[in-house]
Amino acid sequence: MQLVAYARIMVEDQMSAYVIVEIRMTDHDAVEAFNKYALKATELLKEYGATVLVFDQAPRVLEGDWRPAAIVVQQYPDMATVERFHCSDAYAPLRALRARFSDNNVIAVAGTL
Repeated sequence: MQLVAYARIMVEDQMSAYVIVEIRMTDHDAVEAFNKYALKATELLKEYGATVLVFDQAPRVLEGDWRPAAIVVQQYPDMATVERFHCSDAYAPLRALRARFSDNNVIAVAGTL
């Protein structure tokens, strides 16, 4: 029980939230569309006080069966900002664009560095 209470305190007091995106290109001829998405998404992230920490097209799996093609890690001020960004009218067309050329898994985690 003490670990659960400690975890709740950490999450409530945390300063940052992180989004981890696994990108698997389904249309390898869509490099130009991906670049357009990446540029516009990065600009929009800045408006939300977020930044891209990692973009890795060759992540190494250390354990398990996960085989990601590319990973993006973004840092946000807090989880509320993640939710505002992800559900925003400004991001919706970019999310739709990304879905046209890739399959994606996206998770958000709370934590501090």
